[in-house]
Amino acid sequence: MIMGAMSLGIFPLVGHWLHLSNNFFGTWVGFGVDNTAEAAATGALYSSAAGKIAVLTKSVRNAFIGPVALGWSIYFQKKGMATSKGNKLIFLVQKFPLFVVGLVIISALATMHAFNPAQIAGMTNLSRWMFWLTFAGVGFELNFRTMSKQGMKALAVGGLGELCSAVSVFFLVYSTHALFGWWQ
Repeated sequence: MIMGAMSLGIFPLVGHWLHLSNNFFGTWVGFGVDNTAEAAATGALYSSAAGKIAVLTKSVRNAFIGPVALGWSIYFQKKGMATSKGNKLIFLVQKFPLFVVGLVIISALATMHAFNPAQIAGMTNLSRWMFWLTFAGVGFELNFRTMSKQGMKALAVGGLGELCSAVSVFFLVYSTHALFGWWQ
């Protein structure tokens, strides 16, 4: 939890220092920050556009959790390494993040111009307030007393893991950008 909270400050500083575009930064955060609320908050701290890209990237990443987990479970069953053969559809539904369904529905409706400008302005204002609630939620989950019981060694290992993850994801996004010219 503390690592995600630290990303709120560190990622935007690095992004501004490197003069990253909103698209590049949002993609990096969407893949590089573990918690969805922290990814949304970190992206929005950089810019509104980066926040939207971070949420979209994180949502797509989360949407693939269920199908990938289902694929691995089928693979392990076929190799005889699984111990249980539960209902795969129920497993997929349980693992699928339901907020992605709402995101897809709202995106489809917006694409079809189902909302007038006043409704869009209202939803934009609502999303800003929801961002602050998300940001507050990150703070509510941060408990320094509990973390201090874990010790500095656990903090150092977690920090090193998060650093390796952030750097690796940065270079994957950078390599994809260099290879395909995305995120201008």
